[in-house]
Amino acid sequence: ADALVSIDLQNVSLPEALHYFSQFTHMNVVVSPAVRGKTSLYLKNVSADHALDFLLQTNNLAKQRVGNVVFISTRNEVLQNKEEELKWLE
Repeated sequence: ADALVSIDLQNVSLPEALHYFSQFTHMNVVVSPAVRGKTSLYLKNVSADHALDFLLQTNNLAKQRVGNVVFISTRNEVLQNKEEELKWLE
């Protein structure tokens, strides 16, 4: 089962927040240069996966898993990447 975490991030850059997540979840994370802005997150006793999902959703970001690496970017960039992959498969 996913361990529960508590997070208190105040006005940190999104790349910093994602770096923080990668450290305590031991995930390999690649953050797109398109990810900009600041965020604040206060969560108590939630799963790390849910915490990451909340962070992504509230900042209009999305994740794309490739093997054991999670690529994080804007929703639009992830959708464009998926569309390009589908074109290659045709």
